[in-house]
Amino acid sequence: MGKQLIYYADKQLSLEIRALAQTLALKIISQDGRTKDIQFYDNIAEAVDYNIYFYDDSIGNLIFNPNNGLIDDNASPVIQVCQTYISEEKRIVYRGRLWISTFYYSADGNKIFQSKTLDDDYKKLVSFIKKRTVYRNIFKGSNCDVQSKSYVSDSLLELLNGSPYRFM
Repeated sequence: MGKQLIYYADKQLSLEIRALAQTLALKIISQDGRTKDIQFYDNIAEAVDYNIYFYDDSIGNLIFNPNNGLIDDNASPVIQVCQTYISEEKRIVYRGRLWISTFYYSADGNKIFQSKTLDDDYKKLVSFIKKRTVYRNIFKGSNCDVQSKSYVSDSLLELLNGSPYRFM
């Protein structure tokens, strides 16, 4: 089980989110799905992968899924981050997402809750994003015919207003 925030952030806000994560003493990491290599980012401008993690190494080590070798984002002390991505080629703006596991079940069936410290950091990140975006109706989908409410950066909405780009 987990909780998430869906949002559309411009590049500046994405940088600010990563900077806040570092201020909260979270490490910014990504994992190559093919090689399983972990990349640590000290420079927030370099962390441009669509999927990254904010990792609190003071809480514990990364746990890896034994079946595929990928980070187990349920059991690891991480906040999963899908960054807003703009595809120039397809003219699509893909949503961003913060996600944290609230609990998981251990191999012996015990319910394990996520660290309160990491949950508090997640809440700070969510609050930060909500204060810098506006919760508004947008049209998304392949034909822009699906209306939903999302947190969107003003500058991103202005950039896309009247353009051939669409939200997904």
